[in-house]
Amino acid sequence: MEKKLNNLIKESDFIDKMHESFVMTNSDTDIIDTGTMENLKKLDELYVDINGHLESLVKKSMRSSGVVSGLRGTGKTHLLLLARERINHTSEKNFCFYINLKQLNFPENLDLDATNKIFSIKIYEEISKQLLYHFEQIEYTFFEFLVKRKGKYKILEAINFLEQCLFTASIGNLTINDDQKMRVEKERTLENINESIEKMNMKLSSKNGMSIDAELNEKEISKDLDRLMTHSDMRRYLDISTFKDNMKELLDILGKDRFTFYFDDWEKLRNKDKSLQENLSKFIDTINVNPIFIWIGIVPGRGDLHSLVQGSDLPHRIDLDDSLIFEKSSTESKKCQKYFKELVEKRLNYFVPDKNLKVTDLLATQNFFLLIHASMGNSRDFLNMLSNSWDGYYSANKASRGNTHKKISKDMVISSIENISTQKIENIVNRPEVMDIWNDIKKFCLEKEYSHFAIKTNYENNILVRHEWFEELIYQRIIHRRRRGMSQKETSYDDVDIYAINYSMIYDRVAGRNKKIEFVLDSDIIHNKIRRYIYSPAIIFSTIESRRNEIAKCKHCDKEVNKNDNEYMWKQKKCPSCGSELDI
Repeated sequence: MEKKLNNLIKESDFIDKMHESFVMTNSDTDIIDTGTMENLKKLDELYVDINGHLESLVKKSMRSSGVVSGLRGTGKTHLLLLARERINHTSEKNFCFYINLKQLNFPENLDLDATNKIFSIKIYEEISKQLLYHFEQIEYTFFEFLVKRKGKYKILEAINFLEQCLFTASIGNLTINDDQKMRVEKERTLENINESIEKMNMKLSSKNGMSIDAELNEKEISKDLDRLMTHSDMRRYLDISTFKDNMKELLDILGKDRFTFYFDDWEKLRNKDKSLQENLSKFIDTINVNPIFIWIGIVPGRGDLHSLVQGSDLPHRIDLDDSLIFEKSSTESKKCQKYFKELVEKRLNYFVPDKNLKVTDLLATQNFFLLIHASMGNSRDFLNMLSNSWDGYYSANKASRGNTHKKISKDMVISSIENISTQKIENIVNRPEVMDIWNDIKKFCLEKEYSHFAIKTNYENNILVRHEWFEELIYQRIIHRRRRGMSQKETSYDDVDIYAINYSMIYDRVAGRNKKIEFVLDSDIIHNKIRRYIYSPAIIFSTIESRRNEIAKCKHCDKEVNKNDNEYMWKQKKCPSCGSELDI
């Protein structure tokens, strides 16, 4: 029996929980800094895995390296964090670390050596933080494991090693001339070690009647820290060639055989400095040897892996973009519906567990399907639209005088679709070249009267679709690649990739009053028609480049100068506004 949403909405506690239910932000997966059992439980209970990606990643990453690929909002971070927890809770031989690359701060114009040192510091910081997190808060059995295998002094060795890593990271930007700052860091490190020993002693004493002599340990570790404060030791400790030796030492301390590192948000490095991806790929390539395995979370079209070769250096690939393409087949369509049904109902059961709500309590089936189509299978866009639809429902019922809506209406869903379309356009409106390509694609699809189109996979097109202007449309989820390497209808040496315009971007043309485009939901249409509708990006790229050759920006006054507006000054290579020389 369906619950009456308009009755439940009278409960203030229910309203608060529902507002939280569909908000998909990094808080869903951001357990790294908060580190509580509640967040671990949330991470697990909200995850939907109908394609077996989690089990696949866990099994593969314990013995090999690879890539997790997917656009923003496809669940890369959630998957990586959950796999990390699964490995660290179940494997006796493996330990996994998650490192988010967007948290790295790099000064400008770094050389390769400086980049390597900063990256080393970040890795050691995360090793220290994440191992201590597991030691102190999650796995008491992990302490027992160390006690049984290595004895109390191996526990002490682990603590000392971790704090030396943290100490090294803290003084990583200092020199031997910064003696006072180093001394302060040394005292802080010794305090941290003593606090950790105190916690250890409480657990060891209550369980095994053991204890660690903190005073004796402080004398020994103080000598080690003094050695690390010298410049030569510092360079050795951060050198890539010694990283694997340090990892082997830590593996021995922990009684483990293998480490796996998950590096997430690879694309953020490109936003900071285009050379960072190349420099860090060299670092990773150096350490990517058994017993260290590397997995990288990437967004297609946002930079390169450079020296890391997929299929050899990174043998495995889990592609989340291929998971929820509803027009691929009737089977995939049903799988997509199942996924989003579970996504919604898991969140409802987590945030409002006492109501036993189902998708059908919130939305009519056709409106649920409408949200799926508008999301193009992207869970972040889906939840954003559902959240906005719920806000619309709540506002409408709050403003009504007794005549309340029983469910989220179609108008509310449409409003949320239009809202996300506006957001997407706002993300590119200040990039004229990207807007030109978008408008050109939209014009092509209007002429063909279908939402999908094909691009030949020849050399020229492969370069153009990897150009930053075209990639931006993919990154903003305005254009979606839906199928790769399909043969053309007519005989040709070139295969085609199938692309689609985001449903929300053409909703009015698909289902509104100005309907002019058929949104493709049937694989037969792709097979019989779409693969013959060949879009050539070269034409619009050529037009843009020609126009750019007629416009220059003055570096002095920041004004744009058009060749056709003042041809005389253009020939003189002078800005007509300030007289400065133009770079043309």
